[in-house]
Amino acid sequence: FATGLGLANHQTIALLAPAVLYALWRRRDALLAEPRLIAYAAAALVLGMLPYAELLVASSRQPVATWGDLRGLGDLLAYVLRTRYGTTALVSEPTLVGGSALARTAAVFTTLGVVHFALLATGTVFAWRSLRWYATYLLVAFVVAGPAFAAYSNVDIGNPIVFGVLQRFFLLAYTAAVPLAGFAVVGAVDLARRTTLRPSVLEGASAAVVAAALVALAAVNLGSLDRHDDHAARRYVTDVLATVPQRGIFIAGADAIAFPLLYLQTVDGIRTDVTSVFLPFMPEAWYVRELRRLHPDLSLAQDAYGTRTMPFRAFVDANRSRSITIVGELPDDASSRTSTVRSVRGSASCSTTTRPRTTASAPNTRTPRTISRAARRTKRVKALQRRGCGTSGLSRSSQTSRRRRSRCSASRRPRS
Repeated sequence: FATGLGLANHQTIALLAPAVLYALWRRRDALLAEPRLIAYAAAALVLGMLPYAELLVASSRQPVATWGDLRGLGDLLAYVLRTRYGTTALVSEPTLVGGSALARTAAVFTTLGVVHFALLATGTVFAWRSLRWYATYLLVAFVVAGPAFAAYSNVDIGNPIVFGVLQRFFLLAYTAAVPLAGFAVVGAVDLARRTTLRPSVLEGASAAVVAAALVALAAVNLGSLDRHDDHAARRYVTDVLATVPQRGIFIAGADAIAFPLLYLQTVDGIRTDVTSVFLPFMPEAWYVRELRRLHPDLSLAQDAYGTRTMPFRAFVDANRSRSITIVGELPDDASSRTSTVRSVRGSASCSTTTRPRTTASAPNTRTPRTISRAARRTKRVKALQRRGCGTSGLSRSSQTSRRRRSRCSASRRPRS
């Protein structure tokens, strides 16, 4: 049942199957003597995967939030098998694959750190000597879920974002190898028993050392792992939404933009007048159908966009009567003669705004003035920093800011 729940959370739990099969093979006599155990285990596995069935209900209400419009068992099976991305592939973008398999395999160990690697190495030796079958079970799980998967993944870890994605999958291998680190502690206690110390003193000292190690690890890593006050994604999307004109179109070009945007509009009800479009979904027919249902004012003449037969430019040109803001990776075909594309720099560094022409007969020849407030703020910050002034007053009115800059400039004039 727990294995089924794990598969419902992430399919890479299946990488533990070789280790589980090894353990079952060792107890094959008991299993063959009680065939009902195999049937019970199979039924429990299926029950554990029942959370997948909930997707059929959820997608009927919020297809975008569930990342697909599932209308039957065939769609559900395709969802579970990740056919949209490639069932046996970690990434589907050709520009992100490649690199050295040896470098990916080495990254599994170098990411551990010196202390963790020493504990695993020492624990493996002690476990192999004391409980060999269990050590074999853990090593098979670690090797298949860690180094073997990293070598097979075929991703270019020279790209920092891709490397960060791959590192997430190391967690399964590390979790499988944690008992080996426990064997290192047991081995250290066993060696200490050969000394003249009393058992009570030895047990207390061992517990103190382990507790101190846990506290030290928490003190070193907690600061970098704690994100309870990190609201960067919310502030960023809120700032960009504030720059979108009334009834504008906001095209999110990446998951990091799409998820906060979906939350702010669906849960918090912020800027529901803005039409949100998720660029990675535009080639999907189900998503275009959902856009037609939610936003009948959008011009969607085609069933999919961003394909060879229907480029994304067709969507931009068809909706050029409305202001369009694109944040994220801009498609190569998004710029056309009928629309003006401008990059926005500053804190909204990946934002690109498309301001359409007013009419087909009388094009708007003015330069688009759609730079976000965050970008203007950044320019003022850099200007004051060059003068050596503070930036605490930038959120006030422009008149107050000008007085502040005047006082700052006056204070920097050389005295006579």
